[in-house]
Amino acid sequence: MARFLMLMLLALAGQAPATTPQERTIASATSPHLAYRGGTPVTVQYARREGYANLGGENAALIARLKQQVQDCAGSNPAAKQVTDWPDHMWFTRHEDYAAANRRIEYVMTATYGVDIRDCTLLPGLVSSATLASAGRICKIDLLKKIATGDCERDGHANAPPGPRMTTSMDQLIKQMERNPAMAGVAAQMRAQQVLAAQRTGEKRVVMGAGCDVWRHKVPTIATPTMFCLSNGGSFIPAIAMEVGGMGGLVLEEDNPNGWRLHAVDVKIDTQVGNAVFAPYAGGGYTFEK
Repeated sequence: MARFLMLMLLALAGQAPATTPQERTIASATSPHLAYRGGTPVTVQYARREGYANLGGENAALIARLKQQVQDCAGSNPAAKQVTDWPDHMWFTRHEDYAAANRRIEYVMTATYGVDIRDCTLLPGLVSSATLASAGRICKIDLLKKIATGDCERDGHANAPPGPRMTTSMDQLIKQMERNPAMAGVAAQMRAQQVLAAQRTGEKRVVMGAGCDVWRHKVPTIATPTMFCLSNGGSFIPAIAMEVGGMGGLVLEEDNPNGWRLHAVDVKIDTQVGNAVFAPYAGGGYTFEK
């Protein structure tokens, strides 16, 4: 029998009050731009989002199952201790995005919940990772195990070229192709695929003082569309975004009744951070893998 019964349920909740030690640890963690201060100043667009998984009505069922597993454990274990801190949401997370003109890095902290069969308490669990991306390069970083995998240069992709920018919207491009008989077939296929693309709704919002455009994206595997509100300010379009007729900017809000609900609690447009934010592995102690 395994020593621990793990319910590896990746947790997401940030707007709800922190009710477990894992959630309190995530809520009080030092932001990367304060933890990694060194290096040349870099102008970025920054957003910290917190939230949880909606899961429809499934969240309550998952919490109930977790409580039942603790109860089942306690029923046959004289060493069982009482659990007093229960999560409100099984999926709890905090995301911090730093987007420059040529690269971006996203830090994610996530809680996990399991049952310790020694005393039937909740097992503490935290996952902390980051993903650095630029044109054609990705570095995935496990901040707890201190493992950096992929294209993990010590300068944090400082010399990466800016990503390609669209100068023509997708709709304009398709119309141009439709006027060319040789491209009409391809244009028809692209037009059919447009129904799967994110659609700008025309709605605008202000989140933590930053303006954003509302998009809706419907994918076949999820019954309800996802709403994104993408920042529209700043002196540049962040890396890995399309400038014309496409999704660009930072995600300030994300909401799906059967998916994630994330909301920015801090936004800074055109702020400066140290280059070390893009290379948390440069301080030493990391194992590098390809």
